Amino acid sequence: MSQYRQAAFVGLSSLAPRQELHTWSSLLVGLPPLPEGAAAVLASTTDDAVLDDDALGLAVVHARAGAGEVLRLIEALAQARNLEAHRRVVRGANGFVLSLAVMALIATGASKAMAPADLAKGKPWRASSKMFDCHPEQIDCGGARTAIFFHTVMEKEPWVEIDLGTPTRFSAVTVRNRSDAARERAVPLVLEVGDDARTWRTLAERAVEFRVWKAKFEPITARYVRLRAKNQTYLHLDAVQVHP
Repeated sequence: MSQYRQAAFVGLSSLAPRQELHTWSSLLVGLPPLPEGAAAVLASTTDDAVLDDDALGLAVVHARAGAGEVLRLIEALAQARNLEAHRRVVRGANGFVLSLAVMALIATGASKAMAPADLAKGKPWRASSKMFDCHPEQIDCGGARTAIFFHTVMEKEPWVEIDLGTPTRFSAVTVRNRSDAARERAVPLVLEVGDDARTWRTLAERAVEFRVWKAKFEPITARYVRLRAKNQTYLHLDAVQVHP
């Protein structure tokens, strides 16, 4: 991820005056307004290496919007008399757009290269109930634009269960909470495993609201993995991944 951050930083730097000392705060000046709270997060960051993933996502979104503004400026300057100014804008815009492209390639390649194997990928699953049909590949569930792969009804202790097919050895589970809304519904959340889908033993529990929960533990062998919300609530998650 450090390369991803660096590419974003370089992309924004290409638009800034060369004589300035570049920080995240200075580089975001002039871009479209940030959502509430985001400006403070970015303004407090003077080193791209300490920018967290959420803040980086905001920077990328607004950098792309800034790129559109730059391209419109280039078009407006196409007939300008000040050719040197025109050249400077073109150079900066080209470097900016190129850095965005490099950033996307790095992010895609790095995520594939660094992502641990997912033993749950393609495996059958079931939930305690179904409120809507979800189609995460189409970013849709019950008409809402969301990447969740299931949505239970409001019930006591809803759950989702993955069948790994055979007793499988693993040492970590990554849970990606619903990213667009209502993250609080998933907590407290219990991670359980079993061999027969009837008897369960607890591996970990999450009590604090989360975006991504990475539960790590001593290697264990089990066939079923279940996530159960310890509340009267709806349960809906973006993904559940099981790692060796």
